[in-house]
Amino acid sequence: DLVGTLMKCTPHYIRCIKPNETEKPRDWEESRVKHQVEYLGLRENIRVRRAGYAYRRAFQKFLQRYAILTPETWPLWKGDERQGVLHLLRSVNMDADQYQLGRTKIFIKAPESLFLLE
Repeated sequence: DLVGTLMKCTPHYIRCIKPNETEKPRDWEESRVKHQVEYLGLRENIRVRRAGYAYRRAFQKFLQRYAILTPETWPLWKGDERQGVLHLLRSVNMDADQYQLGRTKIFIKAPESLFLLE
């Protein structure tokens, strides 16, 4: 059972930063590293993770994935995407303390909550 196996796992993501072009140890180009940190969105990622939200997805992508769960969102939600996500979450009785809605994305604390939607 794939879902059972996934529920037992703790995923880890590694983002590598290349400190220099020379590929030599102890050669550090600060401007290059800063650019990569900004480009990868690591500061925002760390802030969100520290707040306890492990999953994040754009409203549109979230609606595409889970729209089938309610007749109002399936096959296509006709209103504001944020309101569609909120409607979907309320329809499946997800606790409000398990998610947070941003301007363009949904943030969910425990990925296990998503497995319940599956």
